[in-house]
Amino acid sequence: HPHPHPHPNQHAHRVKGAAGNLGLKELQETCALLEHNAKEGVWSAQMLPEIREVTVALALALTPTPDPRNRP
Repeated sequence: HPHPHPHPNQHAHRVKGAAGNLGLKELQETCALLEHNAKEGVWSAQMLPEIREVTVALALALTPTPDPRNRP
């Protein structure tokens, strides 16, 4: 019976691809590490800093920057 949530390595793989598309090399490398660990079944509290790093980097990358040409 299928699990309702995608496996963590699938999330890491998707984010790694998005990071590559955005030119975020460090984020891409961190996701590659997380993806590898997920495939190996290695999940621990020691990975939380990397997961937080990915979350923060994505949030910053996806936050629109104001266009200076739109100022009054």
